[in-house]
Amino acid sequence: MKFSIERNGAATLLLSAALFALFMLKGVFTEPPPADAASGFDAARALERLSRILGDERPHPVDTPANDAVRNRLLVEIRDIGFSPQVRDDFACRQSRRNGAVSCARVRNIVFRAGPETGRAIVIASHYDSVAAGPGAADDGSGVAASLEIAAALKARRPVKPVIFLITDGEEAGLLGAHSFVRNDPLAKDAAAIINMEARGVSGPAILFQTSDPNGRDIAAFAARAKAPVGNSLATDIYKMMPNDTDMSEFLALGADAINLAFTGTPAFYHTPRDNLENLDRNSFAHTGASALAALDGFLRDVDLDDRTPERRVVFADVFSRFLIAIPEFAALAMIVIGFAASVAAFLRIKGDRPWRAALAPLVAMVGAGAVAFASLRIVDALRSEVVFWSAEPYWTRAVIYLSAIAAGAGALFFAAGADRRRLLTAAWCWFSLIGLVAFAFAPGSALLTGLPAAMFACAVFASAGATRLIAPMSLLGAGAALALWLPTLHHAEVGLGLGGAWPFSALAALLFMLTAPLVTSATRMRLAMSLAASIADGAAPAQHPAHQRCGDGQGLLEPDADRRSPACEHGGAGAIPRRRDRRSQGRALDRAGARG
Repeated sequence: MKFSIERNGAATLLLSAALFALFMLKGVFTEPPPADAASGFDAARALERLSRILGDERPHPVDTPANDAVRNRLLVEIRDIGFSPQVRDDFACRQSRRNGAVSCARVRNIVFRAGPETGRAIVIASHYDSVAAGPGAADDGSGVAASLEIAAALKARRPVKPVIFLITDGEEAGLLGAHSFVRNDPLAKDAAAIINMEARGVSGPAILFQTSDPNGRDIAAFAARAKAPVGNSLATDIYKMMPNDTDMSEFLALGADAINLAFTGTPAFYHTPRDNLENLDRNSFAHTGASALAALDGFLRDVDLDDRTPERRVVFADVFSRFLIAIPEFAALAMIVIGFAASVAAFLRIKGDRPWRAALAPLVAMVGAGAVAFASLRIVDALRSEVVFWSAEPYWTRAVIYLSAIAAGAGALFFAAGADRRRLLTAAWCWFSLIGLVAFAFAPGSALLTGLPAAMFACAVFASAGATRLIAPMSLLGAGAALALWLPTLHHAEVGLGLGGAWPFSALAALLFMLTAPLVTSATRMRLAMSLAASIADGAAPAQHPAHQRCGDGQGLLEPDADRRSPACEHGGAGAIPRRRDRRSQGRALDRAGARG
C-alpha cells in the first residue's frame, strides 16, 4: 500500500486538475439566488422605491441639501406605505474606539413602528446617508429600500411583537446617527434584537458577518427561517479583528441580539461613483431583503425575546446556502480533539516504511505552498505597475495561489514516496485537526469548519478498526465535508480581505490536497474522487434557476443571460452531474475499493 508517484501519476494529475477547477470556480457556489426566488420579498417593488428615493443619484452626505432631499423623498415613501414616521433631530459627536478621532454632525434619524406599541422590540436598521464620492445605491440605499419593503409586508401581517424601523443618518461620518439613537432615543431601551443591513460592494450574497456575543438566539432566529443562509462563525471572528465598523458597533451597547448582513462582491465599486442603481446587483439586493425578513420572522416566531436564561455560544456554517449547521462551541471543540486523537492513533497503528516522511509531508506541502505563493505574488507585484494588481487580474492571481498549492502538494508526495498511503492520509488529518486546535485559540468560530470533517474522519477510523485498509475509502465523507465547508469560506475571505494578501490560502489549499491525494491510487479511485468533486459542485447548482446561471469570482460577475452562457458554465467541469449509469458503476467501484484497500 505504498504511495508511488510513478505508479499513480496519471490519477494524481487528474485529481490535481479537479481540485484546481474547484478552487478556481468556487465563487459560482456562493452566488445569491435569483431575485424572483426571494420568498415574501418583492424586490422589483423595492427597487422602484429606491429609484424614487435616490432621485438623480447625486451623493448625499450627512447634513447637506442633497441629504435633505433624499430624506424628504424617503418620508413620502414611508407615508405611502401607511406608516407615520418621526424625525429625530440631534447634534451628535462620537469618538472612534479604534483611532480616537472625534466626528460631529447634525443628524436626523427616521423611526416608525409596526405591531404593538409596547414591549420588547425587534429593530430593523439601515442608514440613508452616503459618502461624498457616490450615491450609495448599495451602501446603504439597498438596506433602506429593503427596510421599507419589509415594512410593507408587515403592514398586512400585523406582527404580534413590536417592530421598530430605524433609518439612521451620519453613519458614513462616524456612526453618528446610531450613537444618537443608543444614547438619546427613548425607543432604544425597548430593543431586544437588531437586524442591520449594510453593503461593502454591489454584488454577491448577503453574508451574516456579525452577531452578538453570545450568539445562540441570533443563530436560532436566522437559521429557523432563512431560505438561502450564507455565513459562518469564522467570518464573525475575523470581522472582530478588522478595523471596520457599522452602526451595529453602537447597537451592541444595548445588549440586544444582533444580526448584521452585508454583500461584499465587486468591492472596487464600494464608496465610489459606481455604487449606483445601474451596478447594484438585483439578486444581491433581493437576497439581503429576504435574509433580513427571514431573520425577523425567526425573532417573531421562534425566539422568546423575554427569555432571561443564559445564552450559549454556538459555531455555525452554511452548506452551499441550503441550510445552516449550528452546534455548541464546546461540542465543536470536542470534535476536533476526537479527530486529532483518532488520526494520531491510526497513524501509530499503521506500520510501514518512512513514517517520519509521511508525518512531515503535509507540513512540507503547506510551507512550500505558502512560500511559493508569497514569492510569486511579490514578483508579480514588482513587475506590474498597478497599486493593487490583483484587483485588475483576480483570475490570474487566484490561479497563482492555487497552482502553488497543487505544486507544493505534488512535491510533498514526492518527498514521501514509498510511505504507506494510509499513513499519509492519517498524517494529513493529524495536521488538519492540530491546526483546528490552534485556530480555536485565536478564532473559536473556526471550530465547526475543522471539527465536523475531523469528526467524520474519526468515524472512519473507528469503523475500520479491524481493517485499516478501509480507512481510505471510508474517509471520503470527511474529505467531502472539508471541501464543502472550506471552498465557500475561502471565496468569501478572498473577496472580503482581498487577493493581495491571500497567499496563506495556498497553504490551506495544499492541506486539502493532502486530505484527498492518498485516496487516489488507481483509476477506480480517481473516478470516485472526480465524483466527489462533481457532487460538491452539484450541491450548489440548484440555488440558481437555469435561466440565471452565471459564472464569476464575485469581483466581476457576468450579467444573467439565458442565451449566452460561457463554455465554463455550459459544459461545467466542476458542475457536471454524473450520469445515472456512472453512479451505479461508482457504487460498484467503491465496493471493490474497500475489498482491495
